[in-house]
Amino acid sequence: MAREVTIEIYADTRQTGQCRACHATLQWAVVVKSGARLPFTNDTFAVLSKRIEEETGRIVERADRRTNHWATCPGRDLFRGGSE
Repeated sequence: MAREVTIEIYADTRQTGQCRACHATLQWAVVVKSGARLPFTNDTFAVLSKRIEEETGRIVERADRRTNHWATCPGRDLFRGGSE
């Protein structure tokens, strides 16, 4: 089975930030499925589609998971083990 290349995030949780390792501009968002905060590289981040979550009325955005900043950050190993 092919791995899903999109991920659902809550629109109202998106925040701009900066990576402490490489200083890239990020978009942080909470993942619908896990509740975890995930950083996306700002210059490649794009919302592919939107929907309204029936139970809560919150806007859910679908984004390409390959824009996850951990996939490209040269300093990603600094944040392993729960320090980020």
